[in-house]
Amino acid sequence: AFGEELRNFGQIQRLVGESFAGMSAGRALMYQTAQSLDLEREATAVDNRRVETDAVKLFCGKMAKDAADAAMQVMGGYGYVGEYQVERLWRDAKLLEIGGGTNESHHKNILRDLSAPGRAVIP
Repeated sequence: AFGEELRNFGQIQRLVGESFAGMSAGRALMYQTAQSLDLEREATAVDNRRVETDAVKLFCGKMAKDAADAAMQVMGGYGYVGEYQVERLWRDAKLLEIGGGTNESHHKNILRDLSAPGRAVIP
């Protein structure tokens, strides 16, 4: 193990690969949602925009926290030390799950909007 590059280890490859895939999916979801927004009118459950923005916040917040957890795992004990950026990224990512509405509030909003009259994706 000593003298090897980190990228040669399967566990590191998995953590980096999953983090990159999550980031790419989150970016695509965010851009698709942003492109479909009409900022001149208020969002309603029926027009599907509020549910999409809640989905972006829910997915990207969790993805950022998972990626920060993976980075901390790769760094080992150094991930907890304030002199490395990973520790700050982990704290910032955790705030994404709380700030702007908790994950639980987004779960509630998504279900309410998906089951709204005129949309009724979920009876």
